[in-house]
Amino acid sequence: MTQATKLYRALAQELNRSRSDNLTHSESAKEAIEALTAQFLPHGSGFDSGCKIDLDSKPGTIKIATAFHHLNENGYYDGWSDHIVTVTPSLEFGFDLKISGINRNAIKDYISDMFNHALGLPIVAAWDNQEKLISYSLAPQA
Repeated sequence: MTQATKLYRALAQELNRSRSDNLTHSESAKEAIEALTAQFLPHGSGFDSGCKIDLDSKPGTIKIATAFHHLNENGYYDGWSDHIVTVTPSLEFGFDLKISGINRNAIKDYISDMFNHALGLPIVAAWDNQEKLISYSLAPQA
């Protein structure tokens, strides 16, 4: 059985692997990053354009581009705000978040809550016999 890890750690490890000189490792890491992003990071419910990991994030950080689709008081969409979520290590909490962009309707608190939850999810990877990644899933609860 594979040991569970937190999503932010899996992303950091894959980002590190994506910098490899070995093209096979680099490409498989990029595929893993895309799979993790699509499966676990916020999408829908205002995050209508999903999230994209910056593959050029400097070591020790993860930069995630996202946008939020705002509603007005009548429930109609009335614009977007673009944000960069920067994840850095924290000795006390595991990771810290910094959210860039305008704080329209106090959206940064919501973005922070959503990314704190998602990045802290315990996940496991499934591998085939040739040690090729098959999929990720939430770790079973103990």
